Amino acid sequence: MGIRGAMRIHCRVILGALALGGCGRAMAPDSKVPDAPSTCDQVEDPGHDEPRFRIELQATLGATPAAVFPHLHDPEHLRWLGRFRLTRRSDDPTHPSGVGSVRRVTVFVPIVEETIVCFEPPYALDYAVTYSRAYANHHAAIRLSSPDGVRTQLHWVIGFDSKRRNGSAHARFTERYLERALERLQRSLE
Repeated sequence: MGIRGAMRIHCRVILGALALGGCGRAMAPDSKVPDAPSTCDQVEDPGHDEPRFRIELQATLGATPAAVFPHLHDPEHLRWLGRFRLTRRSDDPTHPSGVGSVRRVTVFVPIVEETIVCFEPPYALDYAVTYSRAYANHHAAIRLSSPDGVRTQLHWVIGFDSKRRNGSAHARFTERYLERALERLQRSLE
């Protein structure tokens, strides 16, 4: 199934919390995922103000959560995001992409550093951008489920403030970029 038909993307001013409100493991009652909330959904927000922009992506991907999850956290599999250098720094040799690990995106100079704040393979991943030239107050939550045991339902919620003069245009650019990136991810999974 193609991404374009299955993906719904919204970019709007946030009126409520970034919390997924049950979109973790209990997202689909008929899913092959245990019917229990993800502990990622219980992670406390460290008191940040609500971000001004919110992007919500939903997609159906033609692979299981176990096959999709590495493409969401491991720099070796994140090439679908774009042509830049990705590195990872971690103190945990058992889970090098787990909680506390830092992913750095570099295009000549570091442009983004993301810190993993919740890691539950293969169903949940939350991260916060801890350094960026373009984003502030950036938090994201990714949830995967598989109602049919073959395909993956991806739900990715991103909240952020823009450091750019025209924040709305920056949010629309980010939205379009991520939509195209998910199309590349789908092709890489085929």
